[in-house]
Amino acid sequence: MEQLRLFFVLLVLFVASLVNAEVHFHEFVIQKTPVKRLCNVQNSITVNGQFPGPTLEVRNGDSLVITAINKAQYNITLHWHGIRQVRNPWADGPEYITQCPIQPGGSYTYRFNIEDQEGTLWWHAHSRWLRATVYGALIIRPPLASPHYPFPVLPKREITLLLGEWWNRNPMDVLNQAQFTGAAPNVSDALTINGQPGDFYRCSSQETLRYLVGSGETILLRVINSALNAEMFFGVANHKLTVVAADASYMKPFSTNVIMLGPGQTTDVLLTADQPPAHYYMAAHTYNSANAPFDNTTTTAILQYKDATCVTLQGKSQAGAIPAQLPGFNDTATAAAFTAQMKSPSKVEVPLEIDEDLFFTVGLGLFNCPTPNTQRCQGPNGTRFTASINNVSFAFPKRNSIMQAYYQGTPAGVFTTDFPPVPPLAFDYTGNVSRSLWQPTRGTKAYKLKFKSNVQIILQDTSIVTIENHPMHLHGYEFYVVGTGIGNFNASTDTSSFNLIDPPRRNTIGTPPGGWVAIRFIADNPGVWLMHCHIDSHIFWGLAMVFLVENVATMASTLECWSTRGTGDDDYIDDEVLMCSEDRSESLTASSRIDQTGMNHSGMQKRFQRLSRNVSDAISSLKNSLTLDSSRENNQNATTGVGGGGRKLVWASVVRNLAKMYPGSQLPEKLVSNLRKHYDSLPLSYSQADFDMKDVCVHIKLIEQASGDDNNPVFVIEEVCDEFKLTFACTCSLSWSTISGCLDSSLICCKKVQIFEKKGLTLGVVVLMVESGQEKNFKTKVENALKSAVRKPKSTSVKLPFGLCGCQEHNAGVGEFGDLNVESIDQCCRQELENLNGGIQLQMPPPSSSFSVSVDEWQTIQLGGDDIGKWLLNSDSLEFGDQVGSYSFKGVYRGKRVAIEKLKGCDKGNSYEFEIRKEFLELMTCGHKSILQFYGVCIDENHGLCIVTKLMQGGSLHELLLKKKKLQTKEIFRIAVDIAEGMKFMNDHGVAFRDLNTHRILLDKQGNACLGDMGIVTACKSVSEAVEYETDGYRWLAPEMIAGDPEKTRETWMSNAYSFGMVLWEMVTGEEAYGSCSPVQAAVGIAACGLRPEIPKDCPQVLRYLMTKCWNSCPSTRPNFSHIHCILLRAISR
Repeated sequence: MEQLRLFFVLLVLFVASLVNAEVHFHEFVIQKTPVKRLCNVQNSITVNGQFPGPTLEVRNGDSLVITAINKAQYNITLHWHGIRQVRNPWADGPEYITQCPIQPGGSYTYRFNIEDQEGTLWWHAHSRWLRATVYGALIIRPPLASPHYPFPVLPKREITLLLGEWWNRNPMDVLNQAQFTGAAPNVSDALTINGQPGDFYRCSSQETLRYLVGSGETILLRVINSALNAEMFFGVANHKLTVVAADASYMKPFSTNVIMLGPGQTTDVLLTADQPPAHYYMAAHTYNSANAPFDNTTTTAILQYKDATCVTLQGKSQAGAIPAQLPGFNDTATAAAFTAQMKSPSKVEVPLEIDEDLFFTVGLGLFNCPTPNTQRCQGPNGTRFTASINNVSFAFPKRNSIMQAYYQGTPAGVFTTDFPPVPPLAFDYTGNVSRSLWQPTRGTKAYKLKFKSNVQIILQDTSIVTIENHPMHLHGYEFYVVGTGIGNFNASTDTSSFNLIDPPRRNTIGTPPGGWVAIRFIADNPGVWLMHCHIDSHIFWGLAMVFLVENVATMASTLECWSTRGTGDDDYIDDEVLMCSEDRSESLTASSRIDQTGMNHSGMQKRFQRLSRNVSDAISSLKNSLTLDSSRENNQNATTGVGGGGRKLVWASVVRNLAKMYPGSQLPEKLVSNLRKHYDSLPLSYSQADFDMKDVCVHIKLIEQASGDDNNPVFVIEEVCDEFKLTFACTCSLSWSTISGCLDSSLICCKKVQIFEKKGLTLGVVVLMVESGQEKNFKTKVENALKSAVRKPKSTSVKLPFGLCGCQEHNAGVGEFGDLNVESIDQCCRQELENLNGGIQLQMPPPSSSFSVSVDEWQTIQLGGDDIGKWLLNSDSLEFGDQVGSYSFKGVYRGKRVAIEKLKGCDKGNSYEFEIRKEFLELMTCGHKSILQFYGVCIDENHGLCIVTKLMQGGSLHELLLKKKKLQTKEIFRIAVDIAEGMKFMNDHGVAFRDLNTHRILLDKQGNACLGDMGIVTACKSVSEAVEYETDGYRWLAPEMIAGDPEKTRETWMSNAYSFGMVLWEMVTGEEAYGSCSPVQAAVGIAACGLRPEIPKDCPQVLRYLMTKCWNSCPSTRPNFSHIHCILLRAISR
C-alpha cells in the first residue's frame, strides 16, 4: 500500500511538471554592432545588438525555440553549451559536425528541451572565432513544482558574470593571420567581465560594472568562462566563496578564496556580504599553465555594499575599491587543489563495468614546412602549429556535415570511422618526447560507440611543444570525473584511487598540465558528438575528434515529428533538420532533389549544385541592395553627411597609404588624380571594403581595359591558398544570378562575393572554390559565365492588376525550401492532403504556353485560331449589373451570377492583342474550391474586353477586414487553410501567383476563401506597347521581389510564402502593415533594412510561428505550402 501511494505521488509530480513546462520563443539577430572598448570602436558581431548576448532563463523541463537570423558577413552556427540534446543532435550546433553553417542572409530555428538539468550553462557561436563576441548565459532554474535550490543558504539575489576577452581588432582577422602564418594567434588586449574590462584599463573605469549588495545578504554568483583562449582565476576581495554547482550539476558545498575555470566551464558560488561596508573588487586574471605568451592583465567589477560611506573608500586603489588577491598566473597547485575538492552531493551511479576503455593523448604539435621560415611557416623553427588527439589532427569537413553524412549513410569523402582508441605508439608522454613524434597526421576520423555502452576515457596530456591544461568538452553528454593525477597514467596503480562513489558530474574538464584525467559515461544519446579542447586556438589547430553513437534509427524516428517531443502548446510544429550540401550551405532540405532530366549525376554534384543555388540567392539579394547605393548615398548626404564626409575620410586614408609607398618624396600627381577618379566612379561601399593598394591598382587597370571593350567583361584570376580570387570589370550591368548559374554547372562554388555598381560600371571581386577534378578549363568556364551575364535590355512584359506572374518549372516549388523535410511532414497528414485534391487530375501544358488573339478597333477578332472559340463568351448572353469597382461589375451569364472585370486600354476604338495562358486555364476551370472559377472572355461593344469569373459574394478579404477590423481566430484559421490549399494545388502544378494579398483573396457567402484571378489573360495595346501595371502592394511583397531582379523568377513560390505571412498578420491585427510609411519607404525598409511588422503578444502561437518562418530574409528557408497547410490542419485538429 505504501509503495502504491508513493507511485501515485510520483505520478502526480510528474504530471505537474509537464503542465508547468513552458516553451520559450526567442529570435537571435546576428549582426554587426559598433562596440567601444579601450578607446577603440570595433564593428563586432553581436546578437540583437548586445555584447554579451541575451541571457536565456528557463526552468527544468521547459523547451526553447530559437530562430537565428544571420545578418552578419560570416557563416555562423550556435551551440547550447552543456545541453544534452537528448536524441536531438541536429540542434547541437557545431559547424560541419551536426549542421552546415547559417550563411549570410539565412536563418535556422533551433529547438530543444531542458531535461533533468539545473544550474548555469551558456550559449555561444561555434564557427571559427565568432564566439569572441557572440555568447550569453543560459540559466536553468528548478521546476515550479520544486522551485528551491538545494543550497545550505538560499540566496536573496543572483548575479551572472561572463568572463571574456577583447581584441582591439576583428577577432576573425586575428585568427586568419594565425591561420596564414602558422604561428600562435595574438593574445587579447583585455579580459572582461560581462563585456567590460574594468578599472585597470584605459578608457574603461567609467564603464566598470557595479553590483549592489546589502550587509548580511547571501547572493548567488553564476560565473561563466566564455573566453576564447584564457583559463582564469576568479575571486572577490576579502570574501569567501562557497561552491555549490559547476556545469549545471550540484556539488557538495565547499569554501574557497578563489575559483579556477577553463573556457567553457561554469561555477556557481554563494557569497555572504559579511565584511565591513565598502567597495570590493571582483577580479579575474589568466591561469597560464603553458610555456606560451598570455594576456597578463586583470579584469574587474565592483561589489558595492549599499551602506558603504565615502570615508570607507578613501585610499583604496584608483576606484576606491579594495583589491582582490588572486593566485600567480602559473599557480597550478592552486588550480589543481580547487578542482580536487569537487564532489557530487551524494552517491551517484557510476558505470563500473567498462565496455569501451579508451586512452587519448591530447596536446600540441608542429608541422614541418618544405621551406621553413616562409610567410606561411612562422611557428617555432619555421614550422606551423598543430594539435591532435592520439596523433590525429582533426580536419573539419568543408563540404558536408558529419551528421548529415552519417544519417544518410554517405560518409565517403566526409569522414572515416578509424579513429584510434589508443595512441599509435606508446611513449613517455610527459617526458622528453622525440621530435619525430611532434608531427601528427591529418584526418576527419570518428570513433563508433555502441548504444548504451559504458565508456571510460583517460585523457593524457603530453609535453610535445609544452605541457598545458586542456579544458576538454564533450557535446551531448555529461560525464563523471573519477580520477586525476600528475605524470603518465598507470592503469595498474592509478585506477585504485578512482572515486566511484561521489565523483563530480561535468561537461568540460581540464586535463592537468603534465598529467591525466579519467572520465566515465554511458553512451545513451545516439548521434554525432564532438569532443574538443575549448581553447579555440587549439581546436582550429586540430585538437578534436568525433564520437558516432549508434542506434541512429531510434534517434531519427524521434526527430521526425516535433509532437513526439512533448513540448506542450507547440507540439504541432514539425521538427526541422538542418542539412547542407557544400561549403557555405545552410538550411537545405533533408530530402534529395530528383534530377528531372534523368541525367545520372553523382550525389556530390547534386549537393554542390543545391549549395550554389542557395549561395546565388543570398548573393543576388546582396547585389540588389548594393544597387541602391547611389540613392541611399544621396539621402545620407542630405541627412547625415555620411556620403561626402565618408568619402573624405576614405580619401585621407588612401593618401596616407600612398605616402607610405613613397616615403620622403612628393606623390605622383597623375597617380593621385587617377585614384581619386577611380574612387569617385564607384559607390561608397567600395571605399569601405578594405582593399589594399595592390588590389586598387588591379581594379583601375581592369576598368580601363573594360572601357575599351564594348560591353565585354574583362577579368583576372589569382590563386590564393586553395582558393581563387576572381576580379572582373564591365561597362554594363551584369546578372549575378546568370554568372552563378553557369559556375554552378561547372562545380565552381562562390565563397565570398563583393559587387559594386554605379552608372553602368560593374566591378566584382569573388572568392571561388573549385571542386576537385574540375580545375581543367577553369578560366574558360569563368569567362563564359561572365560573357553570358551581360544584361539584355528588359522586355516589355505585360503586368495587369490580377496577381500576374510567370510560371515555374514543373513542380519547382517542391523540395526547394531549405530546412523543411516535406516528406516527413506529409507523413503526419498525408491522408488529409490526398483527400483535398484526389479527384482532380490535370495534364498541364508546357510553362508559359498560350494562344494569342488580335482585335481591331471595331472589336472584331482578326486572329485567334480555333482555341478562342471555346472561351469566347457571347456578349448577348452576358448582362452587366451593379458596378462594384473602377473596372468591376456584377453580372449574370446564362443564369449564373458572375463577376466581370474590364481590362484597361482594351476599349472600343482601340486595337489590341490579348493572350490566354493555357496552364492557368487548366487550374481555373478544374473546379478546385480554393481557386476562382474562370468562365471565359467577352468582347462587349460597350465595355471592350472583359474577363468573366464566378461571383464571390463575400467580396475580398481586404473589404472584410475594413468592415470587421479584426477577425475571430476560427475565421482566420478557416481562411488560412483555404489559401494554403489553393497555393499548394498551384504549387503542385508548377504555377506561380506573385501578388498574393488580401485584395486577391475572395470570399463566398459562407466566408470560404479562394485565390482570385491569377493573370489568365494578358493584353497589349499593340504588339510593341504593353499595358503597364505598377503594383502598390509593397506591404505584401517579399524583399527579393521588391529588389526587382527579373531573373530570379524561381523564387516566386518562396516569395508567396512571405506574402502569406503578411496576409496572416493583417487578419490577426485587422490593420494595414506599415501604415505610417509611404510605399517607397516601406519598400526600402523591407528590402534593405529587414523591416517586418511587430507580431501582437496575443497572437496564437501557431500563427506567430508561421509568420516568423514566412518572413525569413533568406527565401530558401521559408516553408512551402504543403508544410504550411499541414501545420494549420494539425493546429485546428487540436
